[in-house]
Amino acid sequence: MENTQKNFDTITELNELLENYFRNTIIPQLFVDANLVLRKFTPPAMRQFKLKDSDIGRPIEDIIDNFRFPTFVENIHQVIATGEILEKEVQTLDKSWFQMNILPYVMRANYRTNGVIITFVDITARIRIWMKQTCRHLVEAIYGFYPLWLTMEGLYSFMVDTTYVHLH
Repeated sequence: MENTQKNFDTITELNELLENYFRNTIIPQLFVDANLVLRKFTPPAMRQFKLKDSDIGRPIEDIIDNFRFPTFVENIHQVIATGEILEKEVQTLDKSWFQMNILPYVMRANYRTNGVIITFVDITARIRIWMKQTCRHLVEAIYGFYPLWLTMEGLYSFMVDTTYVHLH
């Protein structure tokens, strides 16, 4: 009986450690099992992707509406099948940009991929700087100068929308 209580205490302590990590991380993360069911997510993922506690246990296909990323589910399948990390820059519907990493969740007992952990690092500022520089260079190449009447925000908005259309 004492051994059972000790095991229970150890499991409780480890669970509290993980729950504390999930509550305090600043990176949006999704934990998806091999059946493509959402198992867990961090509070930043809840805010960024408008997730609710009731989304846990639901298929990921049912909750991916906030992504401008049509191959999301296919890429999860790919990582589960190959066990290789996948990295992509993706955009959400609010026009934020993220470096998305899909990492295999490998079970130690049998070295088999049993799902994925998906992390999102916000790269919006870097992408916006790059797009503004690209826009400026493009306009200067076309006109030979940069017209003062052309605002960067207007050109940037046009570039974001047309870049998405052309890439997909």
